[in-house]
Amino acid sequence: MSIQDLESLSAVFETWMPWRHPDSFGPWYKSLPTTEREVVGQLQGVLRDGSDRRHVVLIGLRRVGKTVAMQHTVVRLLNEGVLPARILWLRMDHPQVRNVDLGRLVQALVGPPPWSSVEPYYLFLDEVTAAPQWDLWLKTFYDDGWPVRIVATSSATSTHRTVRTESGAGRWREVDLPPWLVHEYGATLGRRLPALAGDLHGVLLSQAEAKPSSDWDASADVLSNLGGFAEGWPTGGDFRTAMVRAQDRLRGDIVHNAIYRDLMLAVGIEQPDKLEQLLTVLADQVAQIASPSALGSSIGVKQPTVDRYLSHLEAIHLVFRLYNYTATEEAVQRRGRKVFLADNAVRNAVLGRVPWAVSDAERGHLRENQVAVHLQVYAARLGQRLYYWREGKQEVDFVLPSPASPIAIEVASSSGHHHGGLKALVERRPEFAGRTWLTWPEAPWCPPERAEDGVGTCPVGWLLALAGRLALG
Repeated sequence: MSIQDLESLSAVFETWMPWRHPDSFGPWYKSLPTTEREVVGQLQGVLRDGSDRRHVVLIGLRRVGKTVAMQHTVVRLLNEGVLPARILWLRMDHPQVRNVDLGRLVQALVGPPPWSSVEPYYLFLDEVTAAPQWDLWLKTFYDDGWPVRIVATSSATSTHRTVRTESGAGRWREVDLPPWLVHEYGATLGRRLPALAGDLHGVLLSQAEAKPSSDWDASADVLSNLGGFAEGWPTGGDFRTAMVRAQDRLRGDIVHNAIYRDLMLAVGIEQPDKLEQLLTVLADQVAQIASPSALGSSIGVKQPTVDRYLSHLEAIHLVFRLYNYTATEEAVQRRGRKVFLADNAVRNAVLGRVPWAVSDAERGHLRENQVAVHLQVYAARLGQRLYYWREGKQEVDFVLPSPASPIAIEVASSSGHHHGGLKALVERRPEFAGRTWLTWPEAPWCPPERAEDGVGTCPVGWLLALAGRLALG
């Protein structure tokens, strides 16, 4: 592509950067959601911190809000006084640019070297992995000192099909953006948690002592039923019709685009319909122990194929597996795994299940999946692995064996839930003594040291809000 061709794209570039034009900025700004994701503050900090030149690649499922998070970051930069001309935006999946070298596009915007300006350009690259050799260009921008500080987005499936490990070492960091968590959803309703410090067990103890009056269970219940994709939340009008449409969009992106397009391009799956069947079975059996051999029999493939398909689904962030917590890594790998979905909306979309047609038994599995998602995000923030525990007939839903702050959590439906699994875990693993919790909606606050059997209780909404705030705050 010639320089003249690049110059002909200037009109396209301008449509992506409405903040450069007063007439278009107002409507664009008004169209943005009013509530920011917490990742926006992180992105702003990285861009403005001159001591860290590394780029950021924001990774998440389609429709999770990556582009909107970048747009909110643009607004923050403008409010800080950054000149509109220094804020650049490229849509790398646009048909007119997707086959053009990223370096030539950026040079068309910032000019050729040598660069004399001290003030950098803030470059936002939407769906960066659509660009040819995107990883090598990000490496070049960093190594050669281009005057750009970059935030980019990529869908989890797109990232899965590219090789970038060597290029990215020390030059950019990946930030996972999960669907909305409970404390973020609460913020959209005007309920905000302050910044928190410490570990989850310690924060739960401090909240129990304070006896907080605000109830997060209602927010948790909404996201348990509707999921963490904002387009699926009620905003007035015909809620049921809007809900079905939102599920259709998610199903199209998650099933058809992720499986039949992205994964086929990434790893050459020969039977994508079998992978779709596997995802459907996993959605129907969410939060239950999954046997690869039984899964293989249900969809008509052999166990090694199931293992490979599970790895693909996990790599693109659609599912995650929890291993049984035991003494040795060999035993961990040998025992069964529980499979959870990235969000309850994913499960409902895959199954075509609407919230008003969910049974009580399903609601229990959805609640456990919701807790798993929040604790998985929290564990990832610590750089640790989340487990479940099962020995004989005794089981504990979630175990985080952090050396400094171990915690075990059982999800219940009411106060009548048995404590046998938590007590059995403490008998075998004394380090969990005084650090076990039972949670359900509207549970009373009671720290473990005040409970007769040493098992504390807390409302599930507060547990999720605190875990998410610690993870993302």
